[in-house]
Amino acid sequence: MPQKGSGRSALEVNRHLIYLDVGRNTGAGNEVPVQALKFALATNRSLRTLGLASCGLDSAAAITFAEGLADNF
Repeated sequence: MPQKGSGRSALEVNRHLIYLDVGRNTGAGNEVPVQALKFALATNRSLRTLGLASCGLDSAAAITFAEGLADNF
């Protein structure tokens, strides 16, 4: 696991996480968490399901997630 302040999120380094649900978390649609998830999605190879229901995402956030996922392949 990364040390505190290493700049890497748990999602980036966790090789066993397959499901993450941030649904109904209205803060998840804001720019900072969206950017953080984008970079994590670009490197995480184990995540299979990302729940985003009712978290206030707009089209720009959806594009940001798509960019992160595109970098994953």
